[in-house]
Parts: sequence; structure tokens; C-alpha cells
Amino acid sequence: MAFTRCRWLGMTAWVWPWIMASAQVSSAVADEGDLMRTVTALDAQLFGAYNRCDLDAFAKLLEPSVEFYHDKGGVTWGRAARVKSIQENICRQLRRELRML
Repeated sequence: MAFTRCRWLGMTAWVWPWIMASAQVSSAVADEGDLMRTVTALDAQLFGAYNRCDLDAFAKLLEPSVEFYHDKGGVTWGRAARVKSIQENICRQLRRELRML
């Protein structure tokens, strides 16, 4: 009897994480639409500020410790350096558009 009980407890311990993970995945799928709307809205804000060269609004949307990697220019560390780079190299020179797929 003790062996059966231990075996059952072991099976429960093994199955429970799968049940919890499946519940989390179901919740994540339900929230996918909300996530997509949030990402799309923030993307529109970021590139709207970028296109208008509104550097204050652009900076507010960046993490202070942002790292930006450019294939030709290399890495830019930090919010202030990223905003300065945009101001010196990009402002009024090109425009980015959000394209829905």
C-alpha cells in the first residue's frame, strides 16, 4: 500500500506542472489580442515620434539602458546616446512606416 501511495504522489508531482503550464498557455493565447494591440499602439507612438523628430516623446518610450545595434555604425548604449544619434543622423532625413501584415 505504501508503494502505491508513493507512486501516486510521484505521478501527481509530475503531472501537476503540465496542468499548470497548459492553463498558462491558454491564458496567454486569450491575451494575445491584447498584447498585439498594445505592441501595435506603442510601435505607432515610437515611430510617430521618430517621424516627427519629437525627441522628447521618443526618449520617453525608451528604456534608460537601451542598447541599439546598427550593422554599420555599431552599438549605441543608453537613452541619451540613442536620442543624440537620431537627432544627428536621422531627423528629417527618412521616415519609417508601420506596415500591417
